[in-house]
Amino acid sequence: MRQSAPDRGRLPKFAGYADAMSTMNISLPDSLKAFVDEQVSDRGYGTSSEYVRELIRKDQDQQHLRGLLLTGAASESAAPVDDAYFDKLRQACASGQRSSQGVRAKPVIPRQLASRHVEGAVAHHAA
Repeated sequence: MRQSAPDRGRLPKFAGYADAMSTMNISLPDSLKAFVDEQVSDRGYGTSSEYVRELIRKDQDQQHLRGLLLTGAASESAAPVDDAYFDKLRQACASGQRSSQGVRAKPVIPRQLASRHVEGAVAHHAA
């Protein structure tokens, strides 16, 4: 059975957007267009628009994370964050224990990746 097409100008609900869609034309050199076309094909995107939307979402997430990290870096430390702190956090995550705030501890971002983002955000903020 064929499914009906979504409302004109709107993405299907599963796409995570209920807002009307706008059109934006972007000029790219041939080499970048070829790269986008390759990514669409190789990574299973239906259209180049899907690929670009995903890039924008990732950039939004990165900007949000950067803002959180800068806010955290500017705040006063409630407890020393040292190896013992991370060891205790890892143990809580592994055992599924609740944190001191009563929230179930779970890793959100790998430590190495978080460290890289913090260093980059702090270096950018200091500049």
